[in-house]
Amino acid sequence: MFGKKPTISAEESKLEVQTIPPDFYAGQNPAIKFKKVEKEIILEQKPVLTASEKKLMDKDAAAGAGDNLHPANLLASKKFMALAAAVLFVLAVGLVGWYYWNQATKQKTAVAPPPPVLAPAPEPVAEEPVLVLAEPTSTAVNEPTTTISIGEAALNFPSPFLSLAFDLDKDDIADEAEAIFGTDKDNPDKDGDSHNDGHEVYNLYNPKGMEPEKLIEAGTVKEYTNPVYGYSLYYPNDWAVGDTDQTYSDVLFSTLGGENIEVRAFELNDETRTFADWFAKWAPGEKYAEVVDFETFFKLPAKRRADWLVYYFTDGNRMYALLYHPGEAAAVNYGIVIKMLARSFRFAATVTPTP
Repeated sequence: MFGKKPTISAEESKLEVQTIPPDFYAGQNPAIKFKKVEKEIILEQKPVLTASEKKLMDKDAAAGAGDNLHPANLLASKKFMALAAAVLFVLAVGLVGWYYWNQATKQKTAVAPPPPVLAPAPEPVAEEPVLVLAEPTSTAVNEPTTTISIGEAALNFPSPFLSLAFDLDKDDIADEAEAIFGTDKDNPDKDGDSHNDGHEVYNLYNPKGMEPEKLIEAGTVKEYTNPVYGYSLYYPNDWAVGDTDQTYSDVLFSTLGGENIEVRAFELNDETRTFADWFAKWAPGEKYAEVVDFETFFKLPAKRRADWLVYYFTDGNRMYALLYHPGEAAAVNYGIVIKMLARSFRFAATVTPTP
């Protein structure tokens, strides 16, 4: 009992005893200390994969990897592209050869059409000329020596709703007609004589020359004389003149654009001796109240429609109608021209010579 203390074994002395750091004694808050570690930047670092390993990885990850028939692998194959080009070439040659062979076969098998059967031409039959005796007239106009066939077709009157074409300088000559008389679109008085260009043309004077130069002397218009009915009038140099019925009873003065002015002659009889009777027969769609008196430059009394597009003249035995036809135009481009034709209208054998 009071003997010697027992000896501790070597294993027991090797026990690890942990103690509290002295900073925690007596309830103290420990002071936290940070260890400063220098950051090390490695500028050169070898890749994890070698070049051969990376190539193998890219090949395995590429589209169509492991599938030789994948489109990506086929398009990348030189052998496949060469084979495809050869196949396409053979097909093209085959199609061309088939086309020419087919055309040659059609030509061989085509049957020539039978010749057309021509009917015998009828023999011409001579027609006896029909003579129409003209009534004697009291005027000095020479009576026609040939047969006169007055057309029975109805007159084609211009629409009363036609608008006037654009006239920039407001001189009564539409821009389209200025070139006929050598005037300008933006100058209402070409010769500077204080007279409006349209007013001068209306009175048969040259608008680009000082008065008293006549329009017929300017070289821009010509005088037409009907060889059968004997009337005369002025018309533009570059307009065409056409006899529509080969008897000169219906004459057209036309532009290249299709607009024209018609002069039509009518024989008067007991039923149409007065203008009112003639008007009722030949102008049933027109309004008689819109017809007003008119006088030519040569003092020949006449009548016209209020819009200046229709005129009427008479020599006592015939009636002459002067009408404007716009053709395909939507407006009246040559209103000044029909005024000039009407103002210059005269019967050559009954009036004084050309002014």
